[in-house]
Amino acid sequence: MPSKQTIWRISFALMITTLLTPMYGVTAQTSNGTYPQCVTPPDTINVWIVVFKNEWPVGTNFQMGVVFEDYVYGVVMGELGPVVPQGPYSGQAWSDQVLQAQSVAARTWGSYYCAKWYSNGGYGVKNGDTDQVYRPNRTDFGAATKQHYIDVSYAMRDIHVSYDGLLVQSPYDGKLLDAQYRRDVGNPSMSWTGSGYDYLRSVNNPYTIGYADGLGWAQTPSQRWVRENDQRASWYQTLVHYYTGVSMMNRQSGFNAQYWNNTTCTGTSVGGAHLLGEINFDWGAGSPDPRVSTDNFCVEFSNANVNFPYCTLANFRHMHVNILLGPPGIKAQSTSGRQNGTYQPLNGVLGRMKTSTQLVV
Repeated sequence: MPSKQTIWRISFALMITTLLTPMYGVTAQTSNGTYPQCVTPPDTINVWIVVFKNEWPVGTNFQMGVVFEDYVYGVVMGELGPVVPQGPYSGQAWSDQVLQAQSVAARTWGSYYCAKWYSNGGYGVKNGDTDQVYRPNRTDFGAATKQHYIDVSYAMRDIHVSYDGLLVQSPYDGKLLDAQYRRDVGNPSMSWTGSGYDYLRSVNNPYTIGYADGLGWAQTPSQRWVRENDQRASWYQTLVHYYTGVSMMNRQSGFNAQYWNNTTCTGTSVGGAHLLGEINFDWGAGSPDPRVSTDNFCVEFSNANVNFPYCTLANFRHMHVNILLGPPGIKAQSTSGRQNGTYQPLNGVLGRMKTSTQLVV
């Protein structure tokens, strides 16, 4: 291990950029798009069923409290439907990457407008085209397809889009944003910066299917991008493309840190601590704890409630899970081995990230 003569800094935030507007059109309110009614995704949300009432059992109370993550998968079903409706992939199943992006967008918009309407002593949202189309009981879904939408949506639980200006600050102070989305947004996409929505800027949209019905994240072009792009664009890439300068955030904050005076995070730990907020520290030439040596130590951060959705180690850097070392701005490269300044998942690389990561210094 080299002597740590430069500044080591860990910066961790599960971030994403997303703006959305449902296929039927989500209407933005007068603001700059960074004044959410719920600052993080809530546990439950009130929903007024104003359309598609025939899909509900007889006797249903059409003003209902819904577990928020159940609301999200119902919106994914309602907004996308079981198959792509238009374009070169019409009639085919939506890519999981698009389902994941829609889940993040729906979660973000639903949180932003969680108290949009008032009725009978409560605040909430509607299930029609003034808000997001919530249809968890659609009859055009087979049982297996519906369960797949539920599984994919829940795999993205808590992940939402936030914005902190075009330059990410440290510590990060992003606000949950008004995630607009549409079926298509034209090429180039529409801009809304004149209304103060700096993250809704005009961008190239080469995968348009030929028309624009609004602005924000584009559903059908994202499907084409995922299917036709040689690199197979991810849900994250599609969101940050259409939403400028945004980051993905996780609702859960706080981590347990465990320290070792070795480079393997094995044997007897010298202690630990509970950390509030994100992993974002500057230890200078020191260490994270008086019990820890200034060089050749290992730190493990864990939180069983933090969701690391469908990531591989190779794209961790795209999730803003970065370790900066030496002069500010130099990133350590993500690798599968334990090296100086490497941020890595425990228990494997492929599939969903586990709930614990290690840093070896």
